[in-house]
Amino acid sequence: MARMKTLYILGLLVLIGIATFGIISFSNRTVIAQEALDARIPPELRNYRIAYLVDSNAVEATSLRAPVNLQQTVSAQVATSWDQVMQASDLSAIIIDRTATHMIDRAWLANAYRNGLVVSMFNVYAPEMGELVGNACLSQDGFATDAYPGDFFVTSAFLILGDNPSDVSAVVQQYSTTCSVGNARGITGFVTTAAPRSTEQYADTYGIEAFAATLLDQIQDIQETYQHFATAQRASVGE
Repeated sequence: MARMKTLYILGLLVLIGIATFGIISFSNRTVIAQEALDARIPPELRNYRIAYLVDSNAVEATSLRAPVNLQQTVSAQVATSWDQVMQASDLSAIIIDRTATHMIDRAWLANAYRNGLVVSMFNVYAPEMGELVGNACLSQDGFATDAYPGDFFVTSAFLILGDNPSDVSAVVQQYSTTCSVGNARGITGFVTTAAPRSTEQYADTYGIEAFAATLLDQIQDIQETYQHFATAQRASVGE
């Protein structure tokens, strides 16, 4: 009877641990309790198409970066080759694992990034990610350059919209030179910009929450930038 009572108490403590923290390690296996995460992951995130490029053979099944976990937490479409990424349509964001950076079509990614695709990478520091997306300013002020003790993410988006192509070129040139979009010379029309960036450790429930919230914030930031520009254009036509 005493042994049964002890086992019952231990089992109860395990259940409490899962319900409270959402993640529990047992026999070196990490399990995400979906019920605990559902309350923390913004439901709006599941309204967007997100691809996850990963070498599934190089990521342990127990890792929070494992494909099944990204499917579970942010409803990502898993791609194990660049061709599979190209088959996805209307992407709002792409997540790229360190193990898959060699698969990237850099020209395509840089062009999509400049047009507002949110790009997030696991375990890739900002200087290298900047090279992959064509944004040397990503690591400005030492952003995402200090070593993390474990898994981490860097997420960034970039968009410049303007009435005149020459205005956009002027702002892009200003940004490339000074890493700032302000005070560009020769602007004759309306220009709006967005350049969010974020980094955080990705090792527990907090990291998963931060990752999901960052994806949603940046996707919505890009959407709002497009909407702001469209509203300004309509207003100028009505003048």
